[in-house]
Amino acid sequence: MMCSLLSTQEAAKYLGLKPVTLNKWRCYDVEGKPPWISYGRTIRYSLEDLNNWLEENKSNNLKNTNTPEQPLQETKNGEMR
Repeated sequence: MMCSLLSTQEAAKYLGLKPVTLNKWRCYDVEGKPPWISYGRTIRYSLEDLNNWLEENKSNNLKNTNTPEQPLQETKNGEMR
């Protein structure tokens, strides 16, 4: 089984964060931070771990919905709904 490992920069981009945010989370005792793999001075994030972390940290209003998420649709005046 092949495990995709991402650098801090790649993981941050994947999560929509800045790399400095992940760096700070690793350095400080931030509860609920995504897990990482460290060997030597190299830091990597498992894509599977990141996906699990995202699922665990969804807001409750998305977790408890019984209907599938509806895609945004553009109205006649150009607004998204």
